[in-house]
Order: sequence, then structure tokens, then C-alpha cells
Amino acid sequence: MKVCTEYAKSANADPSTAGDMWIQALTYFRDHLPSPDCEISIERALSIISDERDKDKSKEEILSPLLVLEILQSKPNLKFKVIKKYLLNRLEVQDRIIRKNNKAVDANMEKIKTMRNEIHELKTQAKNFNQKKCPACEEPLTLPTIHFMCGHTYHDTCIDADNGKRHC
Repeated sequence: MKVCTEYAKSANADPSTAGDMWIQALTYFRDHLPSPDCEISIERALSIISDERDKDKSKEEILSPLLVLEILQSKPNLKFKVIKKYLLNRLEVQDRIIRKNNKAVDANMEKIKTMRNEIHELKTQAKNFNQKKCPACEEPLTLPTIHFMCGHTYHDTCIDADNGKRHC
């Protein structure tokens, strides 16, 4: 466990290699340790795996819960309490991710609704350009002028002079 933990914490650790190391460790604990030691070691390993992911939220999961269950399924006498904490932790993490994604979806849907309303207004209503001063030179607007859909109006000469640096 110490080797797996130290490797996972190293700066140049490859997540897939760390996952392979934990798979080998769990397989070893499952196959070679007597039952009480096996349960303690597996529970400790799963706790470490969960803690590593929770400390650095940007990291991917080292081992998926399904993979852990697949590894441990050949030990029929293994008590559920050994993996319960790990599975509950994974479910909480997934629930947080789902809630975060739902918030992002809701925000994007609201932006889409706003943009659709703007498009509808642009298609069905006249746009008023009633600016009195040019934003580039602060002088009163005189013809020829250029109007932008954002609502800004510039002198024809100011557009050429500002090299495309507009206020919106």
C-alpha cells in the first residue's frame, strides 16, 4: 500500500499505472491474506483510493466502483462493510458531479433562451440607433455613420482610425 500511495502522490505519476498498481494490490489482498487481515487491508486500500481522489478533485477516479466489485467478487466471504464506505463515497462524489452538471445545463439553457429572444426581437422589431456621440472620438454623430447590431454607432472615419477596437 505504501508503494501505491507514494507513486500516486508523485508529480509524474501516470493515473493508469497507479490504477494498475492498486488493482494488483487489491488482487493480492484478496488472494493471499487470511480473512481478517484481508478485510482490513482491502478496507484500508479502498479508503486510501477514495482519499486520493477527494484531495485533488481534478484527478480522475483511480478505480471505478465496478472494477473494485469485479476484483473482489471472487472472495464470496468478504463482508459488505469492507466496501460500503468506499461505495458510499463514490456515490456522493457522483451525486456532486451530477448536481454541478445540472447547474451548468440550467445556466446554458437560460443563455439559450435569452439568445433566442434576442434573435426573435432582431427578426421582428426595428432596431433604434439613437446614440448622440461617437464612442471613439466623443464628438456628436454626423453622417456618414456605421451602425452595429450591439447598438453602437460610429463615424465612418473613426472605424478606420480605431483599428477595430470597439467598446463592445
